[in-house]
Amino acid sequence: MHGKRVAKDIVLHVKKNYSAKVKKVTISLGELAGISKEELDRALKAEAAWNFSIVSERNMIGCLCGYQGPARISDKGHDYVMYECPQCGSPLPKPLKGHEIKVVKVEKI
Repeated sequence: MHGKRVAKDIVLHVKKNYSAKVKKVTISLGELAGISKEELDRALKAEAAWNFSIVSERNMIGCLCGYQGPARISDKGHDYVMYECPQCGSPLPKPLKGHEIKVVKVEKI
């Protein structure tokens, strides 16, 4: 269900912000976003007849211990990602990058 909601939001965003006919949409999918590339691709294709390109974005976290870099992902499933600081083990580092789903390019016909 999460994938359908995300896909619907993306399609509505593109329709609202790009008046011309759409040919292809490029999306950045963060490692910490909680949805797989395959699930998002399937949901997008069911929502619109455009071509989609999904590009993975590596994550980066910041932790109170001073660490800044990629998180240690301990578990990933449908609608969730469990991660921690690889330096101190804190389960509450702040995501700085790679936690969002973003439309990065829209090609028009």
